[in-house]
Amino acid sequence: AIRCNKYKKQKPEIIIPTEDATAFYFNEKYSTRSWTELRLFLLKFNVKLPKRNDIDIEKKNLHPTIISQEIKSFVHYPDLIDDTVQGILKVTAHNVKTGDILELDAKTGIDGSGSHRARHQKVDSAKSLEENPHLNPEIHKNYLLTCFCPLSLYSVKGGLKTEIWKT
Repeated sequence: AIRCNKYKKQKPEIIIPTEDATAFYFNEKYSTRSWTELRLFLLKFNVKLPKRNDIDIEKKNLHPTIISQEIKSFVHYPDLIDDTVQGILKVTAHNVKTGDILELDAKTGIDGSGSHRARHQKVDSAKSLEENPHLNPEIHKNYLLTCFCPLSLYSVKGGLKTEIWKT
């Protein structure tokens, strides 16, 4: 008997998305060789798994690059406090004279007690560029204010506290 495959219907292809295959690959802890064998085996049934290189690319998208221990982010608290107080005084239109004592209450800490936000400030003042000649004035500088939240600002005169601002 002679078979005629001319009119045989083609089975539809099943393409497994790279995201799903990446999760499957790492959850089942496949080796490169076993993944290739599985991929070639499933091709016989029109099931297409992504290649190992595609999975590696997807993994890099899912897992951010680990920052070297030498590169660290930090906040210079005196500048942070000064910027915060200046901002509060500007918003409240409070007049401060030279020699006035201000008291700022704030919460801070890695435990999440402070707010988590970032502020972008364009470096354009001559003073900033003199202090930091390596900065490009066209680039925005990020100040990370993670874990810092001002609560209240008081003016202290003769032992008497006057509230200027409170959250």
